[in-house]
Amino acid sequence: MNRDEDSKGEPGHGGSQDETQNGSQGGRLGVRDLAAFQFGSRRAIERIAATPAALAVGLLLVLSASIARNYDGSYLVREWDVLLHGVVVSIGNSFALYCLFAFAARKAGESSMPFWRGYRAFLTLFWFTSPTAWFYAVPYEHFLAPLDAVNANVITLGFVSVWRVALITRVCCVLWGARVRDALSIVLGFCGAVLLIAVLASPWPVVDFMSGVRSISEAEAAMNGINLLVRVIVIMLSPVYLIIGLVGLKMFKNSWSLAPWRMRGLSAGVYLAMVGVVAACGVGLSLMQPAQARRHHAESLLKNGEVEEGLAYMSRYTRRDFPPAWEPKLVSDLGKDGPRMSAVRAAIEQETLAEWLKPICVDASWREYLRQDTLFMWNHPGPSLMPADISEQVQWNENYTARDRFESDGGDAVSVFRLHLKHDTRMSEADREVLRVWISAIEAERAEADAPKTEPRE
Repeated sequence: MNRDEDSKGEPGHGGSQDETQNGSQGGRLGVRDLAAFQFGSRRAIERIAATPAALAVGLLLVLSASIARNYDGSYLVREWDVLLHGVVVSIGNSFALYCLFAFAARKAGESSMPFWRGYRAFLTLFWFTSPTAWFYAVPYEHFLAPLDAVNANVITLGFVSVWRVALITRVCCVLWGARVRDALSIVLGFCGAVLLIAVLASPWPVVDFMSGVRSISEAEAAMNGINLLVRVIVIMLSPVYLIIGLVGLKMFKNSWSLAPWRMRGLSAGVYLAMVGVVAACGVGLSLMQPAQARRHHAESLLKNGEVEEGLAYMSRYTRRDFPPAWEPKLVSDLGKDGPRMSAVRAAIEQETLAEWLKPICVDASWREYLRQDTLFMWNHPGPSLMPADISEQVQWNENYTARDRFESDGGDAVSVFRLHLKHDTRMSEADREVLRVWISAIEAERAEADAPKTEPRE
């Protein structure tokens, strides 16, 4: 952000609006303006705000950012509504933030800009911050380990968030001729309120956490930890952000500073740049959407209860044919219908699964059993969800008898244990011995319970 550029012609800071216009007005909006805007150029901000046609460019940029976020995570032919999230959320956020500044500006005097014309300019500039979200398009999952990909995505999110806050603060400083301190206070207060609403509106899965359901991967466990940490931090800091925002509104003494002039339109370079953006989106979609199409079809079969067909469909492909960060959801959420575990276990028993799919199904079998048998989970977790040697962890609970054991979908404890003894090749010998002990004890107790009782002689 050029200091000389700021001081020359800034309304309320030694220059006049006519001087600002003379330095910015004329010609058409060019590619240089689009690039300079991302670094907070006053001239670029003024020229974009004065170009009505730039609103359509901003809309295209928002859609491209939505594609960058979702092209490798959603099947956009069937899940196209995710592309509208960015548009809807940005309109709501920009309108709320604009109203805050408009309210604060009224305390300083009437603005020469009509409300809706001013909002059109502000929305355009708000949408022009969207290219910062193109960094989300980096497919970390394809070339980093799962945990490293999670960390890289979190770092990218932090970087983009700081950049966008700084950029929209700069926009507000230019539009209202405000000091950075005052504009940043209002923006931070607004961001804190939005984060708090988002956290409270997206409840943490307390039932899964309290019931002891394990994450399906190290990466998911890391994300759960990050989400919980962010939730706690946002709730704790929300009063601070609220106070900062209120102080900013109190100290704000500026009104709309841009004169109502217009640019002549868009240059040919801008049109070519937009064609390039569309072409880049097309390339990304062509590379990632086939895997998402297969993922979507497999999930649809499982959700519709066609478990055998879904497993057979996935087994026709290799692991590389599906998204790298995805696993089929074979264990349903508590209280919700999901794939029948009996069908999953039958496929394991019949050995009809692809090599990459079999370990996922085995893990799902354990998670389904352990979720419904919490006492056994703590005493004897499944082999893929426990310490390497569980024999030292297991203690027989005399009050926990076979008749108390939950008979889950697909068989009781004995049938589940025998299935895993036969097909879970990752189990250590110590793990196998523990399962054999449990099977023997349960069968002995059942035999004793089923034995005919003789009446004692008098």
